[in-house]
Amino acid sequence: MGFAYAALGDLPSAAREFRMGGSEVDAANNLGFAYERRGDMANAYDLYLQAVRTDPKATRARSNLVHAAALLGRPVPPDAAAPPASAPDSAPVSASAPSLSKQPVATP
Repeated sequence: MGFAYAALGDLPSAAREFRMGGSEVDAANNLGFAYERRGDMANAYDLYLQAVRTDPKATRARSNLVHAAALLGRPVPPDAAAPPASAPDSAPVSASAPSLSKQPVATP
């Protein structure tokens, strides 16, 4: 539902749906992707950064942040540039295309 609302331009409803359907990190990442699809890279960058700061191990959000930063010509803040040293290695995610969260949506 979140992406359907986003496609209609109703970003507040999209944000609500993303929060209901997943974690705070997934919600910020997905809303960032919705903004990116609308061409609003500045808001996408801010949401990806929020997701990474919420969970420093969020590889999808970090990949999306790096992608948005490159398009905007902005640096990735040092606190979001790399996962913590104690984080286990995970499969890399391509920075060339934003990734959607695979978190299932809860149904009432």
